[in-house]
Amino acid sequence: MEWARLPSIPRRSAIRRRLGTALLVLVPCVGAQRAVAQMPEGHARTTIGGGGGLNLATYAGTDATGLKTRTAFYAGAAATVPLGPTLFFQPQALFSMQGMSIPSSDGSYVWRFNYVQVPMFLGLRVPVQGSGIRPHVMAGPYLAIKVGCTEARPSGTTDECGHGNFFGR
Repeated sequence: MEWARLPSIPRRSAIRRRLGTALLVLVPCVGAQRAVAQMPEGHARTTIGGGGGLNLATYAGTDATGLKTRTAFYAGAAATVPLGPTLFFQPQALFSMQGMSIPSSDGSYVWRFNYVQVPMFLGLRVPVQGSGIRPHVMAGPYLAIKVGCTEARPSGTTDECGHGNFFGR
C-alpha cells in the first residue's frame, strides 16, 4: 500500500518553543484569575474545575476514504473568570488523544496523535428566571500543540511519526 509523502514533523526544539508560547498565553490568564479571586464578598469569584471525557477522532476530506475512528480520551482543567454579571472568560488547558486507522489487506495502519489544547473562550450566561437551568453560549480561539505522534504498521512495528501535521506546518 502506498501513501503520499506528508510534510516532516517539527523537531523537539520547535515543540518546546510551542509549549513555551502556550505557557506565555496561560500566565496572563492565571494573573487575571488571581485578581478576580480577591474581590470582596458578594461578588462573583473565579472558579477552577477539571473535566474530561471520551474523544472519538478521525480525519475527513475528499481524499480521506475508509478511515476508522480512534476512540481515546481528553482531560484537563478550566478557570472561569467573571467579567460582569453575565459575561465571563474561560481559559482551558486540555490533553487530547486523537488519530485514525486505515484498514488494508495486510492489517491496519494506525496513527496516534497527542495534543495539548488551550481554548480561550468568552462566554455569555443567558438569564432564565425561576428555573434551575443556567444556559450559556461560549466562543473563542484555541491553540493546539502536537506533543506526540506514533505510527503503527500491520507488521507490528511502531515508530514516531515522521509526517508532521496533516494540515500544514
